[in-house]
Amino acid sequence: MLHSRLTLVVCVISACAPVALHAQSYPARASRIVIPFAPGGGTDNLTRIMEPKLTALLGQQILIENRPGASGQIGTELVARAAPDGYTLAHVDTSFTSNPSLFRKLPYDTVKDFAPVSLLASAPVVVFLKPPSKRDFQRVRTPPSCAGLWTKRCALTKIFSAALCR
Repeated sequence: MLHSRLTLVVCVISACAPVALHAQSYPARASRIVIPFAPGGGTDNLTRIMEPKLTALLGQQILIENRPGASGQIGTELVARAAPDGYTLAHVDTSFTSNPSLFRKLPYDTVKDFAPVSLLASAPVVVFLKPPSKRDFQRVRTPPSCAGLWTKRCALTKIFSAALCR
């Protein structure tokens, strides 16, 4: 009985050893973080601030690549098509979650093609403006292209309309 338990333990440890050894070798080469926005924005700045600490923690170089365009779709598609080996990451913002409702067809599936890693930051979105007079506001109308849509531009127009027409 004792011999069979010992044999079972040795077999389990032997079976798990290659997996454990493989897991310890990551990262074996440089990793890439794709930012699907232009340089100089909040997402880019946060990534560049954390890059030195991440490089030190992982012991491998982190390459940052900006791929802006199409509300983040160009860079995000690049990551979706990359090998699923953990060496290509995306640093996205709220457009990642809003794009499926704004675009009929995306070149990737936000649920199936990605795995979340970490929440890096959260921030409120606040808009300030000098309040226009009601006469000035009468000239501002909701653009016809905004009917039924909630893009940032259309949403702001609708919110300001509601606030000023109370």
